[in-house]
Amino acid sequence: MQPNAEFKLLGTGGANDLFGYIRSQVVYERPSFLQLLRSGLQLNIAFSIDFTGSNLEPHNPKSLHYIHPTEPNQYIRSMVSISDVVSEYDTDKNFPAFGFGALLPGTSEANHFFHLNLGAANPYLQGVQSVINCYADTVKKIRLYGPTNFAPTITNITAGARNAPNVYTILLIMTDGEITDMNQTIDAMVAADDAPISILIIGVGGADFSSMERLDGDGGALVGSNGRRSRRDIAQFVPMRDFLARPHEALAAELLREVPDQVEAWAKIAKYNPPPPPM
Repeated sequence: MQPNAEFKLLGTGGANDLFGYIRSQVVYERPSFLQLLRSGLQLNIAFSIDFTGSNLEPHNPKSLHYIHPTEPNQYIRSMVSISDVVSEYDTDKNFPAFGFGALLPGTSEANHFFHLNLGAANPYLQGVQSVINCYADTVKKIRLYGPTNFAPTITNITAGARNAPNVYTILLIMTDGEITDMNQTIDAMVAADDAPISILIIGVGGADFSSMERLDGDGGALVGSNGRRSRRDIAQFVPMRDFLARPHEALAAELLREVPDQVEAWAKIAKYNPPPPPM
């Protein structure tokens, strides 16, 4: 692949069509969520990419980060899967993108939260295609390392979400293995229960992701190390391998399936009121 080569984004038929598809899968309507969107609440995607050594070096055709000239890898497919949906509710189409678990150029210790556009003060990239191109360039400049820590990313993105008025952030974490800071990650997620954020985790590759179900929260509320219980479910975990042979829309629908309920629960906890219409 040439340095500036681009993958063509796959359309899903539009955000309204796919959110309608999601609603049809869970049978009932979510008017409160749609009312929030229609009243001006925007959705923004923050991308977070796993650059740990278990992915294998990107020049290896077996690597999960291997950049094929025509076939997007699972990380790129994950990014594309929800972009067409969520970006329709984001007026500026600027997406913050980050990485974790790598040795950056000139460093000797793993960095667990860095801007994908290495060295840039602003992590925002214009459009999902720019995120994909930046990823393809960055993966050639860093050294895959480890371990797999989520907490620094969640803590930093949560802080940013709290400072973005009338924006609900969807953090998409793409990872190839089990995390090594489970307790710290749970603490970060419990602390974020009143922040405008949902965390979507995609497991790429064939690793054992069994402990990820604990973060999903479907089996009960997360409890932090201080004994505090999360007031809402903010996470959804999906293994990419279950969707490799399924329609493009199916992965997006499963990833976003719980987001409407999560947004509604956040609005109730935070006592959020949509901004008044412009005069």
